[in-house]
Formats: sequence, structure tokens, C-alpha cells
Amino acid sequence: MTINLTISRHTLKIICERMRTSREIAGLSQEVTAGILGLEVDVYRKMENAVDVPDISLDLLIAAGNVFDVPFDFLIGTTDDWECGIERRNNDCVSMMMLQWQAQRMKTVNQIRIQENKIKIIGRTIGIYQEAITEFRVAIDKFAKLNPLFQDMKAGAAVVGSIQRAETAINNAQGDLKRYKVDIECSPKDVFD
Repeated sequence: MTINLTISRHTLKIICERMRTSREIAGLSQEVTAGILGLEVDVYRKMENAVDVPDISLDLLIAAGNVFDVPFDFLIGTTDDWECGIERRNNDCVSMMMLQWQAQRMKTVNQIRIQENKIKIIGRTIGIYQEAITEFRVAIDKFAKLNPLFQDMKAGAAVVGSIQRAETAINNAQGDLKRYKVDIECSPKDVFD
């Protein structure tokens, strides 16, 4: 429940000035402060400049006091003593930075996992292609043994050339993946390593 206070123009101006002073003491930008307090940046700027400011809620003053680590009395102008726990404010800032760092770290870890999964799929695919080409090579070799004139047949030499090019391409892909330490998943019947 938000409680709005009826505040005189004079007191409202003091509160607005103290909000700006407190934010500067805390070393926070207007954008960061507005975000923490759940306000639009333009609304917060107007508040600090005491321009078009309606009554300020008690909840907002309490939240601002916690964010800036200043006493409520300082915000409303009944004391000029703003130090109420610089160490706590510094700890809060460090905690906030740690949370931001942790969030960025988790994002990076997730991106790495996605890339690792893609690389595993590539390794698996290369292994499947290698197996298929090997089976095709074995089948063609058997066919050639049974048909000694195979390479003299129409397109016989083209088939052998295609298999050789496919073997070369797969071996090059395997070399690239091994260079990056990617495991290639295939059966142990590799004929052309």
C-alpha cells in the first residue's frame, strides 16, 4: 500500500534537493537510481530538479533512504547529518556489482554451452558422413573386384573420383576438428585414416 504525504512546496523542494545530493553521495547515476526505485528516468530527473513533482510517497522516501544509505531525517530536511553507514552502502554497491557480474557470467556460460553442443553435433555429423563414405568405398571396392572393367564402364571413373574427393573432404574436416580437440564420433571400422 502506498501512502502519499501532503508536503508543503518548501519541504518538497528540500526533499528533491536532498534526493539529488544523496544520489551524488552514493555515486549513482540518475538512470541507475530511477531503475532501482522503479521510476522512469524522466520522472526521476524532474523530481531531483523539483519540476512538476506531485506529492512523493512515503514508500519512495523509505526506498530512496535505503538505496542512498542516508537517514530518513536527512531526506526530509530535519537533519544535515547524512552519514548513516557508508560501509553498508559500499557493501551494497559491491553486492550489486557482484550480482551483475554473476548474471553476465551465467550468460557467458550458457553461450559456451550452446557452442559446445553445436560443436558436438558437428563432430557427430562428420562421424556419420565418414561411416557412410567408408561403407560406400567398401561397396565400390567389392563391386570393382567382381567387375574388373568397372573403371572402364561409363561413369565408373567418375564414381571412384567422387569417393576420393569425399574421403579427402572428410579427412580435412576431421583434421580441423582434431586441431580444436573436438571428438569425432564414429564406429571403429575406419578404412581410410
